[in-house]
Amino acid sequence: MRIAIAVAGSLLVLAFGFFGLMVMNDWGLVAASHEPLDRTLDAMQRAGQDRALVPGDIFIALTVAAAAGPAFAALKSSELPSWALAAIYLALLVLGSPAYFMLSFANLNSIGDTYADWDSEAVHRLEAPLYLTSLIAMIVLVLLLAVVGIRRLARVTPGDRPQV
Repeated sequence: MRIAIAVAGSLLVLAFGFFGLMVMNDWGLVAASHEPLDRTLDAMQRAGQDRALVPGDIFIALTVAAAAGPAFAALKSSELPSWALAAIYLALLVLGSPAYFMLSFANLNSIGDTYADWDSEAVHRLEAPLYLTSLIAMIVLVLLLAVVGIRRLARVTPGDRPQV
């Protein structure tokens, strides 16, 4: 079960990262400008605005590390419960949206400075799956932790409770 969770969690985190990278570096710029990428980049260059690739590189590097870390931990240690591994991946997906937002800011700022009439709504529609994924992950994480907590409380017998 832990291997299945590690594989599924890693794939979800990697998909999130790849999608975020593409929106951050390419698709968002095209959506905002309503022009092909090469013309958008030319217009940005003429306006003295650069496409920032480093934040996208940081985002994908963090994503790969975030996907691989728990998987290696799960394979090396049999003490990590399946629910805890799932919780780690869910927490990573929850944190993915704030990381994306912070790292995508440079390119969105540049496109906004290049095009006075840039289509921010088109970019928001592209970003929506990222934010929705984080929201769903947060809900599932809270439910998972609640179920685990309730099950643990249900197993506690009156003699096991600490005296106050």
